[in-house]
Amino acid sequence: MADPANGNPSADNVQEQERRREEEAKAAEERRLKEVHDKEVEDRRRADLYNSVAHTAPAEPFLNAQGETPLSFFLHP
Repeated sequence: MADPANGNPSADNVQEQERRREEEAKAAEERRLKEVHDKEVEDRRRADLYNSVAHTAPAEPFLNAQGETPLSFFLHP
C-alpha cells in the first residue's frame, strides 16, 4: 500500500488523476471540434450571403448597349 504522507500516492488517487486528465482532454477536444464546426458554419453563411448579393446586382448597371455611360445618368438628380 502506498503512503500519501511520504509523497507516494495511493492507487485510487492515481486512477482518479488519470480519469480527470482523460475527461479534461476529452472536453478540450470537444471544445476544439465545436469551434471548428462553428467556424465552418459561419464561413458557409458568409459565402451564401455574398453569393446571394452578388447575383442580385447587375454587373454594369449604368452602361448602354454600346458599353458607354449615358449622359442622362449624370443629369438626373
